[in-house]
Amino acid sequence: MSQADAEKQAAKDSFNIFKYEAAEKKRRELLTLKAQQGILKHFKTYKNMNGEVDYGNAGISILSPDDFSPHITVENQAKIIKGQAHKILVDVLDTFKPGFGGYERNKATLNMLVREIVEPGSTTNQAAKEMAEAWKAAAEFLRLEFNKYGGRIPSRKDWGLPQIHDTLSIRKTNKEDWINYTIDRLDPVKMINEKTNLPFNDKTLRLALSDVYETIVNEGFNKVKPTQRTFGSNLASRYTDHRFLVFKDAQSWIEYQNKFGNNNAFQVMMDHINKMSRDISLMKVLGANPDATISYMNTLIKKQAQIDVTKQVRLPVAKQQLEEAKALLAKSTDPVEIEKLNRQVSQYAQDIADAEKFNRKSIVQFFGSLEEDRANSKIELIKNLYGYHKGALTNPVDGFVARSLAGLRHILTSAQLGSASVLALTDFNWSRIASAHVGLPQHRTAVNSVKLLFDPLNKNQKAKLAIRLGLVAEHWSTVASSSARYLGEIEAPQIAKRISDSILRVSGLSHLTQAGRWSFGMELMGFFAENVGKKFNELPEAMQKSFLRYGINDGSWDIIRKTKLYDAGIDDVNYANKGATFLRPDDIRARTDLTESLREDLTTKLMELVYNETEFAIPATSARGKVALFGNQRSGTIGGELINSVAMYKNFPITFAYTHLRRGFTQTNLTGKMKYVVPLVISGTVMGALAYELGEITKGRDVTSTESMKDSKYWIRAMIKGGGLGIFGDFLTASQNQYGRNLSGTVLGAPAGFFEDVAKLTFGNAINLASGTETTYGRDVSDFLRQYTPGASLWYARLALERLIFDNIQKMIDPKFNDRIIRRINKYRDEYNKEYFWKPGESLPERLPKVNIFE
Repeated sequence: MSQADAEKQAAKDSFNIFKYEAAEKKRRELLTLKAQQGILKHFKTYKNMNGEVDYGNAGISILSPDDFSPHITVENQAKIIKGQAHKILVDVLDTFKPGFGGYERNKATLNMLVREIVEPGSTTNQAAKEMAEAWKAAAEFLRLEFNKYGGRIPSRKDWGLPQIHDTLSIRKTNKEDWINYTIDRLDPVKMINEKTNLPFNDKTLRLALSDVYETIVNEGFNKVKPTQRTFGSNLASRYTDHRFLVFKDAQSWIEYQNKFGNNNAFQVMMDHINKMSRDISLMKVLGANPDATISYMNTLIKKQAQIDVTKQVRLPVAKQQLEEAKALLAKSTDPVEIEKLNRQVSQYAQDIADAEKFNRKSIVQFFGSLEEDRANSKIELIKNLYGYHKGALTNPVDGFVARSLAGLRHILTSAQLGSASVLALTDFNWSRIASAHVGLPQHRTAVNSVKLLFDPLNKNQKAKLAIRLGLVAEHWSTVASSSARYLGEIEAPQIAKRISDSILRVSGLSHLTQAGRWSFGMELMGFFAENVGKKFNELPEAMQKSFLRYGINDGSWDIIRKTKLYDAGIDDVNYANKGATFLRPDDIRARTDLTESLREDLTTKLMELVYNETEFAIPATSARGKVALFGNQRSGTIGGELINSVAMYKNFPITFAYTHLRRGFTQTNLTGKMKYVVPLVISGTVMGALAYELGEITKGRDVTSTESMKDSKYWIRAMIKGGGLGIFGDFLTASQNQYGRNLSGTVLGAPAGFFEDVAKLTFGNAINLASGTETTYGRDVSDFLRQYTPGASLWYARLALERLIFDNIQKMIDPKFNDRIIRRINKYRDEYNKEYFWKPGESLPERLPKVNIFE
């Protein structure tokens, strides 16, 4: 072009870019405004357990489920979107789900899948082609959902797989070396500069890659303006920073992932789904600018707190004014004055009623500022919940320290939670209670759970059906997924996760957890299908109440029940003509006789019910519980790692507290509270007693006698164990727990105990030796191996390992072995009135365990 023509074209291109950016900005503003209007309406109508308008708890209920809120939540929406993506990828999940120890299954097929995704038609494997199409459909679903709620990921037919960037690996490489390595593997011809919509040249591509490098190593904070109040990079453009990288071929993508990312393509896909689901849920609930909406919510809460405080301060003044107005009214004879005084009396009476409504029966009567303090605590919780969901609080400050200690926690899990599946038998009880609460027959989920446990023998038919119903496949998509139930985290070195995954799988915990969660969701959707012929007032009463809690009224149900049922026989011949029908929420979204907004509203509400009630059926993780414990502490800091240690193995009881216990204590009146809490505690105690007795057998001891069961301490211990804190029950009858730790050592957590044992084994014995004091090296070595060997606590192998291996090791290196064994046997006889049927140090058991507790 001539200089003049070039300037004209540049001006035109610039105008089009600005026009597009302005339109996008306006669209995001409107989406954010719409979300804020919905949230304001929710704030004004939300009532807490006391029937009061409560802006603080209303704000929390936007991010985390609340029995008093019908509003959709960020926490559940992330699971729902993930489940929708998994449904599209059911065959991919079945083919490549992590095997034992998290090993990669069907690696040859996975490599062909990568080639088919990056280079379509490059293989002759039909299965790989079909799975590549499924992946592209799932990725496109996520892209469209992301854009629908405010994102701007451009459509690219040549896009294949996301890039996982290992921040720590890239930080170790200087920018120029990273750019040179990466640029040699890219295809610049297929890459478009999203800012100018023009092809890259070498100079502009290097500038773009420099920006990508800075974004990765700074985790997006290089794009945050000094005055911007945010938790990281803008959600709307988060994926454009990485998505525009187009590799020459599959081999180039693999080479980059081997050096700077994750070379397991299946895990790359799953990580992409997890992150996209999280960000879509944030924009769906909070609008295209979640940061702005969180700020808006916090402002509303502060303003309402000021109004409440004013009303509380106004109460004594209004009472005095009312008495004065009544006295004047009694004396007055002037009709005009009487009318005026009557109006004043009415106004003062209304002021008193308003003030007393907010004047909670607490110390707020004496400290007017308490309402503001309460509002500030709610705002802090909202900020931390938002940071957690956005990923800001889960990114470690010091990656090396965080990963190392997370790896240690996984190793400890593999050594100490081999018998957790015995305790997890209480899941059948929690599932029963959750079923009763929503009106589902209580026995059905237990029966289906057992069938799912044996599902692998039937080629995972029921598991694939669960995924097709839209239920998340945690066990199939993540290595060591079940460890999150006790650790509350999964980010750690891969080798550590593989070790803990192996033990939790062979212990049965992973299968038991996933089977329970799938079973509950399947039975719930099946129960919906069974009741589509009934009007709302004909449904079971518990089901009606559950629907209303999630904002589904009689009109909503009339629309929902007209949805065509899903017949499982369509996708699996094994279910053909067997009446296996389900009311899938996703099928509401597919209806053409409803408006888009109505379809979306009913689908999300019904899925909120399914996913939220599943958390009650099989308590696993709770964002609110974790944030309440961690606050804004992040891994890799002293405070964060200290809390991680203290919280280890306590994630389940925290989740239990924020599900069943919270639901019980927030019932409307004392009778309602007792109806929920008393059966919960009694049944949990019975199941805790069962788990305790089974655990005793795995340790070589008889079950508790009928006489000993009369001791109240036994049932208190069982109640504690039923709530997931069994290790603390030991302190009811002894000064130490089963691992020989006192109460303070137990509270500090397993990692602290590990470092204490390492110090005792090494420095402790060295100091004793130098000072001439008796060493306990033999006992300490055997105890260390017994407690920290992965798999040593497996419920079905534990006793044999202890007697045949660890006891013999201790016998060889501990000269006082026999004396210690006699003391241990006498201790259990004196403190617990128990005998060993397989005594420590013996090669064979003396007899079978005594299990007749009714003798």
